[in-house]
Amino acid sequence: MGRTNANKLPESLRKDADGAYILDFRATLEDGSRKRVIKSLGKIPKALALKIRDKVMVERSEGRYFKPKVLFRQVAEGFLEYSRSRKRSHAEDGRLVRVLVEHFGDRALDTLTPAAVEAFLNVLRPQGPKGIGKNGDFGGEDFGCRQQAPSCKVQKVLSS
Repeated sequence: MGRTNANKLPESLRKDADGAYILDFRATLEDGSRKRVIKSLGKIPKALALKIRDKVMVERSEGRYFKPKVLFRQVAEGFLEYSRSRKRSHAEDGRLVRVLVEHFGDRALDTLTPAAVEAFLNVLRPQGPKGIGKNGDFGGEDFGCRQQAPSCKVQKVLSS
């Protein structure tokens, strides 16, 4: 466990004046350099703080603490490559992905939460049928079916 501090906590864990636990350690990056990490765990029970600290120390010793960030744009580009090579609907996928990349862009995937997706949907909803709106699609054609079911689109296309 290493040295202990005044609160009889392991060296990498301390308690601030407010009673919140702080994780404080150095980790080695992939390029060999070292980085200090200071992370507040909040006012949690001591046993939980020790458990979190132990998990993080294992990740640090295995070199897994600093994972390379995967960006939304990278995943979207990979999906588009897959789509172009295997799907007939790749043009539609391209339009959908373009809208998503405009919003999420270079955001790290581990920061995407259901709340972030919901915020994105709320931005698009007021746009109506041209966005994700009343018809429930992205960037679709407006065939004059503003509040009707998506089947109206199919009927309009079939009749033309």
